[in-house]
Amino acid sequence: MPLQSTPRPAAVMTALLLLPLVMASTPAFALPTIDSNAVHHAAIQARSVHLDAPARVRLADSFHALVSIPGGSRAEHAIRDECRLRLAALGARDIPIADSLSNAPVNLAMRLDGIGALSNHPALLLNAHLDTLVVSTPQHLAFDPATGDFFHDLEAERSEISSFGGDDRSGLVVVLEALRHLHLRKPSHPAPRTPILVLLTGSEEIGLVGAKHLARHHPRLFEGIGLSITIDGPLDYETAYPSERLVAVVSESDAQHQPYAGILRLLAAHASAAKVGWSRSEVGLGKGDFAAFPAHVRPGLHFRSPVRGWHRRERVQVQDLVHHVDLLIDVIQRWPEATAR
Repeated sequence: MPLQSTPRPAAVMTALLLLPLVMASTPAFALPTIDSNAVHHAAIQARSVHLDAPARVRLADSFHALVSIPGGSRAEHAIRDECRLRLAALGARDIPIADSLSNAPVNLAMRLDGIGALSNHPALLLNAHLDTLVVSTPQHLAFDPATGDFFHDLEAERSEISSFGGDDRSGLVVVLEALRHLHLRKPSHPAPRTPILVLLTGSEEIGLVGAKHLARHHPRLFEGIGLSITIDGPLDYETAYPSERLVAVVSESDAQHQPYAGILRLLAAHASAAKVGWSRSEVGLGKGDFAAFPAHVRPGLHFRSPVRGWHRRERVQVQDLVHHVDLLIDVIQRWPEATAR
């Protein structure tokens, strides 16, 4: 997988002028004011094994757009609706999960059909959570052109909340943009692909409420799943960041067995091709929506999100967004072969 090369200045301008700013909708919220030229420059300079320059710019813009939508726990309706529109534009169909309970959490379940010989293969479940901390303040989003980081402009003030919603809007955008890439690059004779269930859960930050509700009240939603991958958790928590930019969280015992051993081999091969460091950790087991999913969907391994800081001094680097989208593209395309060995 050759790395996408950094374009020359003329090509950079062409990429920006021709950038297909194709969004399923435009969020009805004011975007925090940041230097979009600096963001685009960081995206164009980022390395990738799958995304060309326009796709990397689109990824950075999508993160900016999604993180601007308020959506603390119990108030995720707007971000859920935006994600629904974006997934529908990729051909995903809504799976009704309406509840008669007046206090039911806000969740979103959508399915992409399989393709070709893998149409009837067990599905891949992709999960990230919709909510941010209730006290998150996306209006304070800023961008550091020197590091390529989105950050909170009050991070130096210890008395201030410095979460802008990078947890888990960075996980959301990784799922959405990996699927968008595969949709846009689909040839006239697309490669076989398993069905995909996209499960975006609400109220994770107040006790995995959305995931627990689905597992208890909608168990049929989890039928026919062969593997579950959640993207959540701070990238730099007890890791050697920045030398380790991809982190798989899985127990020592599970790591020795399928399907997790195959996913770890896939991760190692991807990291080698992308020239990026990775690690395996047990820190974070049981602390995300995956912990509420039934055991038969194989939820024992998750990837950390490309956000640094645990609800304080949050930062999300454009390069880390790219690395995570690249990885998820490979997982979506290769997981049946990797886990069959």
